[in-house]
Amino acid sequence: MLKKLELIALFSLVLLAGGFRQAEWLKFKSTEENFTVSFPSEPRQEWTRVRGPFGNGHHIYKIENNGITYTVSNSVFEKAVTEPKDIKRTLDFARDLLLTLSTGKLLSDEDLSLDEFSGRQVRVEKGKKVWTLRAYVVRERMYQLMTTEPKGNEQSPEAAKFFESFKLLTRPQQA
Repeated sequence: MLKKLELIALFSLVLLAGGFRQAEWLKFKSTEENFTVSFPSEPRQEWTRVRGPFGNGHHIYKIENNGITYTVSNSVFEKAVTEPKDIKRTLDFARDLLLTLSTGKLLSDEDLSLDEFSGRQVRVEKGKKVWTLRAYVVRERMYQLMTTEPKGNEQSPEAAKFFESFKLLTRPQQA
């Protein structure tokens, strides 16, 4: 009798665990903007046409899921940014803009890269939220990926999955 109850309990746990598996994420692809990224579900899209520090407007993809906001922003510069000092200045400006808009406390600021293109990861704490920004300068484009999630000691596995999924479709051509 005990053996039968153990088997029923084990079978129930297997079924229950299968029901709680994380849903497959959507692999989102923009051929025109030359990237692919995974989102928990279909993002909403928004265009801004206002001339700003990162070009003449940008395209934003955004979704909120389970308390985390995922955003990809793509801007096009008037001309390619290829000089190291100009790339650094652009990434510094992205960091400073996040700090100004969030009015938060800088937790970290690290250089990174996407293929051979320079980037930056910045984490900012504001109240009970942590904002993480990854920005990449890829010739005439700037890609910004951002999550906003509840404060924790480390980045959530979902946010890490989002950031790590971002890839260029093709290597941009030299001018």
